[in-house]
Amino acid sequence: MNYTPQTEVHLLKDVPFNLTYNNVRDFNTLPEQTNYFINKTKYKFDKLTYQRVNAESIKLDISYDDLLDVNYMMFKNDSVPGKWFYAFITDYEFISQNVTRVTYQLDVFQTYLFDFSFQTTYVEREHTKRFDDDGLPIVNTLDEGLNYGSDYKIVSAYHVEQATNIVWAIIVSKVALESIPNFQYGGSVLSGVSTPLYFYGVPINLNGTDPSVNGQILDSISTLFSLFTTNSDFVGCIVSMYYTAYIPFPVTLDANNNLGIPVGVTIVNIASFKACKFNASGWGTLTNTVLNNVYSPLPSYEESKLYMYPYSIIEITNQKGEVFTLKMENLDVPEGLGGKRSLNLKILSSIGVSPKTAIIPMYYLNNTNIYDYTDLSYGIIDNDVSDIPIIDDYTASYIQGNRNTINTTNKYALDNAKRGVSQNNANNRLQNAITTRQQDWNNVEGLGNMLSSAFGLNIGGIVSSGLSMTKAYDLMEAKRASMNLNNSFANQNLMINAEQQIGLTQAKLEDINNVPPTVSNLGNNSLFNLGNGISGCWVVIKTIREEYVTQLTNYFKMFGYKVNKMEIPNLKSRRSYNYIKTVDANIVGNVPNNYLNTLKGIFDKGITIWHTNDIGNYSLNNEEV
Repeated sequence: MNYTPQTEVHLLKDVPFNLTYNNVRDFNTLPEQTNYFINKTKYKFDKLTYQRVNAESIKLDISYDDLLDVNYMMFKNDSVPGKWFYAFITDYEFISQNVTRVTYQLDVFQTYLFDFSFQTTYVEREHTKRFDDDGLPIVNTLDEGLNYGSDYKIVSAYHVEQATNIVWAIIVSKVALESIPNFQYGGSVLSGVSTPLYFYGVPINLNGTDPSVNGQILDSISTLFSLFTTNSDFVGCIVSMYYTAYIPFPVTLDANNNLGIPVGVTIVNIASFKACKFNASGWGTLTNTVLNNVYSPLPSYEESKLYMYPYSIIEITNQKGEVFTLKMENLDVPEGLGGKRSLNLKILSSIGVSPKTAIIPMYYLNNTNIYDYTDLSYGIIDNDVSDIPIIDDYTASYIQGNRNTINTTNKYALDNAKRGVSQNNANNRLQNAITTRQQDWNNVEGLGNMLSSAFGLNIGGIVSSGLSMTKAYDLMEAKRASMNLNNSFANQNLMINAEQQIGLTQAKLEDINNVPPTVSNLGNNSLFNLGNGISGCWVVIKTIREEYVTQLTNYFKMFGYKVNKMEIPNLKSRRSYNYIKTVDANIVGNVPNNYLNTLKGIFDKGITIWHTNDIGNYSLNNEEV
């Protein structure tokens, strides 16, 4: 029986993939595939003996040296019309000068490209659709297990305030401060809850200009502090004082730096100063839309997964230690309420001796119960009161407790002095004609008996002593001058005694004042925060550093995302290439079992399927199709 040669063989060069199957080329049609490889032919052999597929070698009439640049082959047998078999050349063996044995291994993927298909299978990772039709990243939160660095950079920060740059100094008192010095007790009612305390507030603009409230200019808080610590009427009345950025009442701030507050908040006079008094029935909350699109502050990432945790995060913080890390992809706002990925904060606050503030992201993980405030698991709870130090001034307390004694002592001292001065002035008026100075007395002759007579105003005795009448009157004038001098000394002594008594009292007060004041509430870092404009809460957008962005972008471009789901893989979802990695690939088709198992192993290992001739060029546009 005559045997008719029937095999055609092509030896190819520059085929850009190998038997590792890391990269393969797919085609839409069989003719497209055939033409691609035919065009890479370097040598063609016709009418060869039938070539078995699993022979894995073939002898060809060609020099060994001529084959050094070929790396691939294709062949077909006439017995199977139109069926090309593709293979990787693995070796050449010199047989003779013009004969070489070519060793090959079948390219299972290309050979059976149009003969197999996927059924539902477990896909570990693949190139997926990255963005939805609105341009928002499609959520994929699976942990990639990749290094993204140990720190973040801040992209943007947003200060969430009830009113711009406004904080409130809250004063809690056990008496109605506006009633002092008549002490009124009783307390107040806030949102239907009775309390034995009174609550006052003074707004402070951190920019320096104190705002007006409902058109009225309030006094500086420092002035009120001075009042509470130095005025004895107010000593011991203050229970606590603290700063807060949020009060449970609606507040507005217009362009003229005027605060609008509800009717239940009134303005009262405390001594000569004005402050707000809280005694309202309303108990409001603050709802603030921080961002309509939380992704907008971030860089324009090519890979959508970089917009998600842990590569990009949101931190909600009060700058006092409480921090809640928010995952952007968990925001799921219903349609018509600000945007699918908008950030809306609800702030619950209170006024009390130790106030509490809750800052909660709305619709986080589609949590609709947030309106009922039943779930405070997400967000931060601020129990750290920004206390203002309260000083119990010992001097003022002493004055208040010993006021009558101090006043009486001072009054008696002054009265005694006035009475002594009055008596001495009356005596002086009887002798107001005497003007001779004290030294004239020393010039009088025969001072002895004459002096004693003169002290008794005995003129006759003086004359009988042999002195002239002129000298006698001179002596009398001198005596009276001496008496005036002595009276002056007495007056001075009386005044000195009075001043000494007052001085002793004052000295006692000064001694008490030297006792260090008692600080009943040291507070925390409130002064630091205020001085540096830190109040309320902040929303901070963070992302990983640029070098890790580059590394991860390259990785995701090459290998897609971890998906871990059951599906029928889409091998043509991208423009230039698709990567896919399966677990126990569920592949069926008209393929011999041994080669079908090979195909399963190829996909389980991970494979990049290229839809372009520029294989290996990851800079190509690989957008979704």
